[in-house]
Amino acid sequence: MAAAETSAITQAFDQIAPSYDATFSESLVGRAQREAVWQVADRVFTPGSRILEINCGTGVDALHFAGRGVRVLGCDASAGMVEAARKHGKAVAMITDSVEGVRQMIALGATIINYSSDTAALRSVYAAVVEEMRRT
Repeated sequence: MAAAETSAITQAFDQIAPSYDATFSESLVGRAQREAVWQVADRVFTPGSRILEINCGTGVDALHFAGRGVRVLGCDASAGMVEAARKHGKAVAMITDSVEGVRQMIALGATIINYSSDTAALRSVYAAVVEEMRRT
Protein backbone atom coordinates (compact mmCIF):
# COMPACT_ATOMS: atom_id res chain seq x y z
CA MET A 1 0.00 0.00 0.00
CA ALA A 2 1.39 3.39 -0.99
CA ALA A 3 2.15 6.00 1.68
CA ALA A 4 -0.50 8.35 0.26
CA GLU A 5 -3.11 5.60 0.42
CA THR A 6 -2.13 4.73 4.01
CA SER A 7 -2.29 8.43 4.93
CA ALA A 8 -5.78 8.70 3.44
CA ILE A 9 -6.96 5.67 5.43
CA THR A 10 -5.44 7.06 8.63
CA GLN A 11 -7.14 10.42 8.02
CA ALA A 12 -10.46 8.67 7.44
CA PHE A 13 -10.17 6.87 10.78
CA ASP A 14 -9.14 10.14 12.45
CA GLN A 15 -12.39 11.69 11.20
CA ILE A 16 -14.71 8.89 12.34
CA ALA A 17 -12.94 8.26 15.67
CA PRO A 18 -15.20 10.52 17.79
CA SER A 19 -18.35 8.67 16.67
CA TYR A 20 -16.90 5.19 15.99
CA ASP A 21 -18.16 3.57 19.19
CA ALA A 22 -21.67 4.95 18.76
CA THR A 23 -21.89 3.96 15.11
CA PHE A 24 -20.10 0.61 15.22
CA SER A 25 -18.89 -0.66 18.60
CA GLU A 26 -22.31 -0.22 20.21
CA SER A 27 -24.29 -1.42 17.18
CA LEU A 28 -25.86 -4.88 17.03
CA VAL A 29 -23.22 -6.04 14.56
CA GLY A 30 -20.36 -4.52 16.54
CA ARG A 31 -21.52 -6.06 19.82
CA ALA A 32 -22.12 -9.46 18.20
CA GLN A 33 -18.66 -9.43 16.61
CA ARG A 34 -16.97 -8.49 19.89
CA GLU A 35 -18.91 -11.08 21.89
CA ALA A 36 -17.82 -13.80 19.46
CA VAL A 37 -14.17 -12.72 19.61
CA TRP A 38 -14.18 -12.30 23.40
CA GLN A 39 -15.76 -15.71 23.91
CA VAL A 40 -12.70 -17.32 22.31
CA ALA A 41 -10.08 -14.80 23.45
CA ASP A 42 -11.13 -14.94 27.10
CA ARG A 43 -10.18 -18.62 27.18
CA VAL A 44 -6.75 -17.84 25.73
CA PHE A 45 -5.83 -14.62 27.55
CA THR A 46 -6.14 -15.16 31.28
CA PRO A 47 -5.35 -12.67 34.05
CA GLY A 48 -1.64 -11.84 33.96
CA SER A 49 -1.34 -12.37 30.20
CA ARG A 50 0.14 -9.62 28.07
CA ILE A 51 -1.36 -8.46 24.79
CA LEU A 52 0.03 -6.05 22.22
CA GLU A 53 -3.07 -4.99 20.30
CA ILE A 54 -2.23 -3.53 16.91
CA ASN A 55 -5.02 -1.38 15.44
CA CYS A 56 -6.70 -0.98 18.82
CA GLY A 57 -9.12 1.62 17.50
CA THR A 58 -11.07 3.23 20.33
CA GLY A 59 -9.75 0.72 22.86
CA VAL A 60 -12.96 -1.24 23.45
CA ASP A 61 -11.21 -4.60 23.27
CA ALA A 62 -8.25 -3.34 25.33
CA LEU A 63 -10.72 -2.15 27.96
CA HIS A 64 -12.41 -5.56 28.01
CA PHE A 65 -9.12 -7.45 28.40
CA ALA A 66 -7.71 -5.00 30.99
CA GLY A 67 -10.91 -5.42 33.00
CA ARG A 68 -10.15 -9.14 33.16
CA GLY A 69 -6.62 -8.58 34.53
CA VAL A 70 -4.79 -8.81 31.20
CA ARG A 71 -2.01 -6.27 30.64
CA VAL A 72 -2.72 -4.54 27.33
CA LEU A 73 -0.76 -2.17 25.14
CA GLY A 74 -2.95 -0.86 22.36
CA CYS A 75 -1.52 1.02 19.42
CA ASP A 76 -3.07 2.51 16.32
CA ALA A 77 -1.81 4.55 13.36
CA SER A 78 -4.80 6.87 13.72
CA ALA A 79 -4.13 9.63 16.24
CA GLY A 80 -7.90 10.14 16.48
CA MET A 81 -8.45 6.53 17.48
CA VAL A 82 -5.60 6.70 20.03
CA GLU A 83 -7.17 9.85 21.51
CA ALA A 84 -10.58 8.14 21.71
CA ALA A 85 -9.00 5.10 23.38
CA ARG A 86 -7.22 7.26 25.95
CA LYS A 87 -10.58 8.73 26.97
CA HIS A 88 -11.45 5.35 28.49
CA GLY A 89 -9.06 6.30 31.25
CA LYS A 90 -6.93 4.15 33.49
CA ALA A 91 -8.94 1.00 32.82
CA VAL A 92 -6.95 0.58 29.61
CA ALA A 93 -3.44 -0.22 30.71
CA MET A 94 -1.60 1.67 27.98
CA ILE A 95 -2.45 3.17 24.62
CA THR A 96 0.43 4.40 22.53
CA ASP A 97 1.63 5.52 19.15
CA SER A 98 5.23 4.91 20.29
CA VAL A 99 7.42 2.20 18.82
CA GLU A 100 9.30 2.13 22.15
CA GLY A 101 6.17 1.08 24.01
CA VAL A 102 5.55 -1.65 21.46
CA ARG A 103 9.15 -2.86 21.78
CA GLN A 104 8.80 -3.07 25.55
CA MET A 105 5.66 -5.20 25.36
CA ILE A 106 7.31 -7.58 22.90
CA ALA A 107 10.33 -7.81 25.20
CA LEU A 108 7.94 -8.75 28.01
CA GLY A 109 6.59 -11.61 25.91
CA ALA A 110 3.28 -10.07 24.86
CA THR A 111 1.05 -11.91 22.44
CA ILE A 112 0.37 -9.76 19.38
CA ILE A 113 -3.24 -9.49 18.23
CA ASN A 114 -4.59 -7.37 15.44
CA TYR A 115 -7.84 -6.76 13.61
CA SER A 116 -6.58 -5.60 10.25
CA SER A 117 -6.50 -7.27 6.88
CA ASP A 118 -4.07 -4.59 5.63
CA THR A 119 -0.97 -6.77 5.42
CA ALA A 120 1.18 -4.01 3.96
CA ALA A 121 0.48 -1.75 6.93
CA LEU A 122 1.13 -4.62 9.34
CA ARG A 123 4.45 -5.40 7.66
CA SER A 124 5.37 -1.76 8.11
CA VAL A 125 4.49 -1.85 11.83
CA TYR A 126 6.38 -5.09 12.41
CA ALA A 127 9.41 -3.82 10.46
CA ALA A 128 9.51 -0.67 12.61
CA VAL A 129 9.32 -2.74 15.78
CA VAL A 130 12.05 -5.12 14.61
CA GLU A 131 14.26 -2.19 13.63
CA GLU A 132 13.72 -0.54 17.01
CA MET A 133 14.53 -3.79 18.80
CA ARG A 134 17.77 -4.17 16.82
CA ARG A 135 18.89 -0.70 17.93
CA THR A 136 18.53 -1.53 21.61
